[in-house]
Amino acid sequence: MLLILALPACAISLPINSPPGAEGPDPKRNARLSLPGLDEEDWRRAHGILGLALEPSGNGLRVRWDNPASGRKGSIAPTALPVVREGRICRAFLATVDEARRTVQVRGTACQNVGDDWEVTELAR
Repeated sequence: MLLILALPACAISLPINSPPGAEGPDPKRNARLSLPGLDEEDWRRAHGILGLALEPSGNGLRVRWDNPASGRKGSIAPTALPVVREGRICRAFLATVDEARRTVQVRGTACQNVGDDWEVTELAR
């Protein structure tokens, strides 16, 4: 069961409990943990623009975020048209994270949940 909390400009899905006999955590559901060097506030800002960047009726342009406190900034850009998977709209993207000394690019896929929250389902460097 998932509890969905709505926050201004973003939403976070938190697992409450698993049904008896459920397997361990799905690594794809924890995909955000693989984004290099992002702290919680960086992730909040990046996740806040995810839906805007991947909106199926959007213009397909890159959307940027930044966190003056950490000095990190980045962007998310769709890399393919939306597709339907298991009843959800999904879209591939390229995420870029800029730090003082390096830029990291990560390809991924996110799917839209009920309530317009987007969940990162796959990441690959």
